[in-house]
Amino acid sequence: MKFVAWLLTGSVGLLSDAAESVVNLVAAGIALVVILWSTRPADED
Repeated sequence: MKFVAWLLTGSVGLLSDAAESVVNLVAAGIALVVILWSTRPADED
């Protein structure tokens, strides 16, 4: 949504906000994967 607003307005502020949203989404996804990975049982070693 913010990217669409940036395309319509050309606002650098909106582009920055959209990029921050993408970074936050990627970080949350990585955190979720790490949390799920940490719940796996320990291996034999």
